Amino acid sequence: GEGSQFFVRLPIDKEGNVEESYGLSKYKVQPTHPENAMKILVVEPLAAPYEKEIEGGLESMQTVVGGYIQAIYPFEDDELALICNEEGKLLGLPFNRALVDGAGRVYDVVVGPFFLCRAPRDGEDFEGLTEGQVEFGKERFRRLEVFTGLL
Repeated sequence: GEGSQFFVRLPIDKEGNVEESYGLSKYKVQPTHPENAMKILVVEPLAAPYEKEIEGGLESMQTVVGGYIQAIYPFEDDELALICNEEGKLLGLPFNRALVDGAGRVYDVVVGPFFLCRAPRDGEDFEGLTEGQVEFGKERFRRLEVFTGLL
C-alpha cells in the first residue's frame, strides 16, 4: 500500500536457489547465459541513472553492487525491485539516493551503487525492465542527491 516498505534478503546458494530456511525458495536467479541478458537501470552515487545490459546470473548482479545482493521493494509497482549491496552500510559505502514514503518523507538512504530490475514478489526470476519501468527509474532518480549532517 501507500508508504509501505518491504525488504527481502536473498541468501543464494551455488545453484542460484534462495536458501530454503528463509521461506523464499520460490525465487531462483536465472543461470548465466547470453540469452538471459537483462536490461537494468544502474544508479550510482552522484551520477545520472543509465541503462545497462547484464547477464541474468547472480555473479553479474553482484558485480554491479559490489557484493551480496539485497532486493528492496520501495515502489508502487510490485514487480520493480531495487537491488543493492546487502552489506553496504556496514562497509561504509557512500550515500546514494533517499527512499521516501507516500508523504514524501525520507525513511532510508540507499548506499553504494544499486540497480532496478523486474523481480515480481510472487514470481521466480530476476528479469529485465520494461521501457515504462526504465523511464520511471530515470525520472525518479534523475536528481543527484548530496547528504549532509548524517553520521
